[in-house]
Amino acid sequence: MPSAHLRVTPPSPPTPGRSSLRPRLTSTAPGSISPTNRRRLPTTGPTAPDRPARPRGTGSPSSPRSLAPTDCPSWPRLFARVGIAVHDAFIECWYTKYVYNLQRPVTYINKHIDPAWRSYLTTPPFPSYDSGHSAQSGAASTVLTDMFGNTPFTDTIHTDHGLVPPLPPRTFASFEAAANEAAISRFYGGIHYPFDNNDGLGSGQCIGDLIRERVQFKK
Repeated sequence: MPSAHLRVTPPSPPTPGRSSLRPRLTSTAPGSISPTNRRRLPTTGPTAPDRPARPRGTGSPSSPRSLAPTDCPSWPRLFARVGIAVHDAFIECWYTKYVYNLQRPVTYINKHIDPAWRSYLTTPPFPSYDSGHSAQSGAASTVLTDMFGNTPFTDTIHTDHGLVPPLPPRTFASFEAAANEAAISRFYGGIHYPFDNNDGLGSGQCIGDLIRERVQFKK
């Protein structure tokens, strides 16, 4: 569907010149290029940058369980809609990655700002723009919000991983809030630019809207 593709494709990212990317990397937010700021981030627990509100968590049974009974007839439709949305978000994300082939922050920072800088998380070996975590989070949260409304929920997906100490349940104000946290975690981890995350979220949200508009299930 060409019209749908144009609707969900994010805008072009900044060109990888020194003047265009540097302002986006010298933010005072934690997880930016400042080692001092980065050390302020928690290194363990659910708020660590390697343990964001995982997008898969937003579509897991643990997330909306408190919002509907376990025998709710909408469960199959929920998983189908979330699965389709996340699948399509990844297709669009990876198409975009190789259209622009944008270098990761560590490559830019090492060349133009600080040769010794290293990202908090291991940098993935594929292009930066846009963020897969953000795209799938935007898509999943949009579908979930459509089904359950803009309501708080508790995510218990990380509580049974055998970690010591165990991770406590996380409560979010909304599915969108969980998606936003998953997206910003990529910046805090040093592996994405802010616009990777913002545009990825926007693209995923558009895909979620298309799923709502065009994917119909029999009663």
